[in-house]
Amino acid sequence: MKKSAVIKGKGKYFSLKDAPGLRWIEHPTRLCGGVVKEKDQYFYIYYSLNGKRREEGCGWASEGMTAKKALKELAVIKDHIRLGEGYQSLKEKRAIEQKRRDAEEAAAAKASKDLISFAQYWEKHYLPAQVKKPKVIDTEKSYFKKWLDPVIGSLPFNKITILHFQKIRKDMIEEGKAMRTIQYVLAQSRQVWNQARISGYAYTDWPFKTEMKKIKPDNARMRFLSPQQLFDLLANLKDRSQQLHDISLLGWQCGLRAGEIFALRWSNVNTEEGILNILDAKAGSRTAYMTTQVREMFKGMKAGKPEDLIFRKKYRVKEGSEEIKMEVSNSFDRGLVDLHINDGITDRREKFVFHSLRHCYASHLIAAGISLQLVKRLMGHSTRSGNITERYIHADKNMLQEAVKRFEEYIKVKEKRKQESKFIQITNA
Repeated sequence: MKKSAVIKGKGKYFSLKDAPGLRWIEHPTRLCGGVVKEKDQYFYIYYSLNGKRREEGCGWASEGMTAKKALKELAVIKDHIRLGEGYQSLKEKRAIEQKRRDAEEAAAAKASKDLISFAQYWEKHYLPAQVKKPKVIDTEKSYFKKWLDPVIGSLPFNKITILHFQKIRKDMIEEGKAMRTIQYVLAQSRQVWNQARISGYAYTDWPFKTEMKKIKPDNARMRFLSPQQLFDLLANLKDRSQQLHDISLLGWQCGLRAGEIFALRWSNVNTEEGILNILDAKAGSRTAYMTTQVREMFKGMKAGKPEDLIFRKKYRVKEGSEEIKMEVSNSFDRGLVDLHINDGITDRREKFVFHSLRHCYASHLIAAGISLQLVKRLMGHSTRSGNITERYIHADKNMLQEAVKRFEEYIKVKEKRKQESKFIQITNA
């Protein structure tokens, strides 16, 4: 640009005689980032847009702006206004540029997310976000390592298809896993996938969504023992372990799950009223009612502090540290073997296991003439999915305790008949 005369306009502005549309202000000193800039200039351009005068700042001379650059920007904007295309102001240009940068950053972030594998997402994002019980987390870790990781662990989400989940299902079937376990593992992968989609790592629905509806597990255990058989089993277990006997008695005569038994603390036990407070159970906290035998069992035990667990087995993990092992001893299975309870049974649904004691409780309650509504209350089942009329059924404490007494009378009658049968056999001999 040819040198031209500088003209001082109104107030503090300066302009060039032969450069209409450009002006600037001068600062004798300017503080910028803690540094004093001397004799700095700030450039403006002005033009007409839609019949209105518009003025915009271009920048400081100390930051690289010059009159030549400002006039070049002005020329481009005027051409765009004349042709009706492109950006028609510096503000619009900056917005377009910001949008471009945002798009590039989003593309880079997406590319980075597209590279993360299923296993990496599982480890870095899925697991840290879980608030499930430690036992549930351990189960998920075990299933992930055994079934999911070998097939899809190394793959990013956009490379995983329905074929991979069909292979997982096929692998589990070939190894004889129950349909309920297969359903659990696949549902676990669905949870990971859905979380990944929410957080932007997966972009489609879980591929196995339609196929999952076809999996209908039938794992219901139908087996239960008579009171006579259970008394024989309890006697066998007592010879092996008093604690194993006691937790088995709770499973049968109070209908408690193994997890509920191992979570019992002395503060949950009230032998005076014959009740057990079951906290954080599967369907919510509830009250269980003791039989006389269970009540006497607790009275005969040495009570600990209120916060102490009643049933626990400690084992040393590292020097100076202990963990509490809460699981049913293998001696329970050995007791079943001694009594030939599972001999000849191949269907896992027909095999008697520790949880079957809870089924015995329900079956014997019904056999004693207890209504299904009261059985549900005593078992701690949720009523949310039950018949709508059940919301009007109220079972108070006295009704439930009376039901337990009838259950107790039922098993006493069965035990008495067993003893009489033994006496007759001995006499005949």
